[in-house]
Amino acid sequence: MRELMPPDEPRFAEVAQEMREGGHWVVPHLAGRVYGDKPPVLFWAMNLASLPVGRITATTARIPSALASLAVLLLTARLGRRLFGSAAAGLAAGVVLMTTSEFFQRSQWASTDMTLAALTMSAATCWAEALFGGAEANAGPGHRSWKLRAGWLAAAMATMTKGPVGLFWALAWPAAEAAARGRWRKLAEIFRSSGPLLYVAVVGGWLLASEGITGGGYIRDVRRASPMREHVPQVTSEARHSPSVEVVHGGRLSASNQENDSTALRCCLFLLLEGFVFFSISSGKRGVYLLPAFPALALLVSRAFLNAGGLPGLRRAWRDAPLVFMVCVGLAGAVAAPFASRALPGALASITSFSGLPERTASLVAAWGSMTGGLALAGGSVLALMAGRRGRSRRSLAWFAGGLSILLALAGTVGGALASGHQGARAFGAEIAARVPPGSPIAIERGKFELILFYSGRKGFEFTGEKDLLKALDGKRAGYALIERRTFQRLPADPRLAGLDLLFSGRISDTDYVLLGPAARQAPPAAHSSLPYEPAALRG
Repeated sequence: MRELMPPDEPRFAEVAQEMREGGHWVVPHLAGRVYGDKPPVLFWAMNLASLPVGRITATTARIPSALASLAVLLLTARLGRRLFGSAAAGLAAGVVLMTTSEFFQRSQWASTDMTLAALTMSAATCWAEALFGGAEANAGPGHRSWKLRAGWLAAAMATMTKGPVGLFWALAWPAAEAAARGRWRKLAEIFRSSGPLLYVAVVGGWLLASEGITGGGYIRDVRRASPMREHVPQVTSEARHSPSVEVVHGGRLSASNQENDSTALRCCLFLLLEGFVFFSISSGKRGVYLLPAFPALALLVSRAFLNAGGLPGLRRAWRDAPLVFMVCVGLAGAVAAPFASRALPGALASITSFSGLPERTASLVAAWGSMTGGLALAGGSVLALMAGRRGRSRRSLAWFAGGLSILLALAGTVGGALASGHQGARAFGAEIAARVPPGSPIAIERGKFELILFYSGRKGFEFTGEKDLLKALDGKRAGYALIERRTFQRLPADPRLAGLDLLFSGRISDTDYVLLGPAARQAPPAAHSSLPYEPAALRG
């Protein structure tokens, strides 16, 4: 299992672990202090997934995201079937979504993004089906009422996952469909139910409890807005990892040739537009913030891909050109892989030092993964081209998705193992745990603070610079200090350091650390030459 990667994964896992240990179920804590950056739903989910093992692990921390990704895929297929009137359209959209790089990564990433996407899609599905879902919309008032309330409950959970953006994405879907259908008045029905009261009771109750526990000040101010241009290249870059790059062009072609799909296509385009506009005036500026809109993107791409089979000559090139490009990329990766390790002789040095594998073995594993993934991508693309030219668009999509899935699976397994070997946090944390007794706080230099806390199982606090370290030691806040080697080499000869020895030196990723602590009975052999002051253990 790949190690948790900073900054988000170890931070969220550590918050969930402290929630379990300290019983802070309403207000999350990090390093013993209130953590107000994210509400508690994700941390609740991590603890629920960790019940069988008794603590948060790298595996259990990722279970909520993995389950949420399955929910998003199923809801995307359901949405495609309802909007386009075709089960094949929904299934194709799910395949496209599953093979986008951002979605694949977030499905195995311990973060709030995939959980937010699942909850907002759940709310949107309940509302849209109650308002526009054909037989669902014409069902009895009792049936529609419970769906509206269920949507508000899911929206409340989304808000308690990542804040007000959860309510925005939940409302964005039915708003986009109302705009596409020209039926704005239907949106009012969402607010006429008892659902808003349920939302206020859940979210408001949690906020009031949080304010009471913390003594006020838990609600954070809204950050400055980021410009819209920061989103556009990131979202379009995700489309390049899908079966075709003609998101907008393909949508236009499909709209002009498939008149029955025009409402569904407008709905998807309106949703993307809503996301761009909203995040142009909000604090978000990362492509992953638009993850709840990826199903709309997948619907557009899959529909364009499938419809390209019925388009003549030049128009069909919008589908074939990306496949040809992927053949070239796959072959280039497969051919270049054996030479990469030779061209970069030191690239695998840190991996071999942490994993214990010989450098040649690590090099062969990396080359094998790259070659196999590249050939799978190229082979799937070739078969997709052949099937597409025979007019079998569904089979073409299946071939390409299969090849890309193999590449992504290898990236997640082989690439994840190599990344863990390079980081080495698990082994580093074990060394810290062996030298620092439980309950002894550590002053840790800012950088990989949460990663060190999680893998060592110890507690501590951050500091920046030599002055903060000396102040912490002077106030007896910590008996141990974990600092970067470059900081260690600049330490002055200060009396507050006189009782400390060099207990351990090691590396996480590309950062060298040293652990200082109470004088040991026998100092490490090289400690005297590396310390900027004389260790207490050597002074006798």
